Amino acid sequence: MAIWGKNPKSKLISKLLKRKGIAFEIQDLEDYESIEKLENPQLLVAVYPPEKERIEIQKYLMLIGMKEGTDWWWV
Repeated sequence: MAIWGKNPKSKLISKLLKRKGIAFEIQDLEDYESIEKLENPQLLVAVYPPEKERIEIQKYLMLIGMKEGTDWWWV
């Protein structure tokens, strides 16, 4: 599992996953291409930008073959 973003929301999610003993890694938005290397991705997108940027994120994730609700989720 990976968390995409470094912000208060991602820190909260990190704490919750740690408490549950769920392994995860943090993916930096600036190095967004690193998510392409994830095997069997379960990506939690911990940002919720303006609509134009959300659409670009969705397009990018679809372009690399990730499906919303299967491989990644907004949190």
